[in-house]
Amino acid sequence: MAFPGGIQSNKIKLIAENFHWVHSLCEIKTATRLNQYRAINLLPLNVCIQINLDEEPNKAGIYLKDLTAFAQSLEKLPYLNLRGLMAIPKKRTEFSAQRDSFKKLHRAFAELQQLGFKIDTLSMGMSGDFVAAIAEGATCVRIGTAIFGHRS
Repeated sequence: MAFPGGIQSNKIKLIAENFHWVHSLCEIKTATRLNQYRAINLLPLNVCIQINLDEEPNKAGIYLKDLTAFAQSLEKLPYLNLRGLMAIPKKRTEFSAQRDSFKKLHRAFAELQQLGFKIDTLSMGMSGDFVAAIAEGATCVRIGTAIFGHRS
C-alpha cells in the first residue's frame, strides 16, 4: 500500500507502521521519524523523494540543487529504502512544455543512478500530462481524474 500525499507530522507513526511506500518524502526530519517508527520486523519503507521542479513557493518538495545531499542523508536511515523520485510540475497544456518538465526529473533520476543509487521508480504524470510523462520514462502515473472524473 502506498501513501501518496503530503505527510502530516501527527500521521508519521501510522504511515511508518502501515504503509509499504511513501511517494512524497521531502524533509529529513520526517524521514528520520519514519525510520524511527518503522518496525524492525517489517521490510524497509520504500520512499520517493518529492521534487519541486519549478521551485514554486506554495508547493512541497525539495529543489533539484538539493537532491544529491538529501539522497545521501537517506542512505544513513536503515529502515528506509530510497526507490526513486516523484514530482508534480506546474500545469502546462502544451505537450513539448510538459515533456521539458519531465525531462528535468528524468535527468536528475539518471544522475542519481550514475552516482550509485539503486533507484528504479520515476513517479510523475497525472491525467492531464501522463502521455508526456511516459514519453520521458515515468514508471508510475496518477490518473484518477481520467478514470473517476473531476472532484466537486
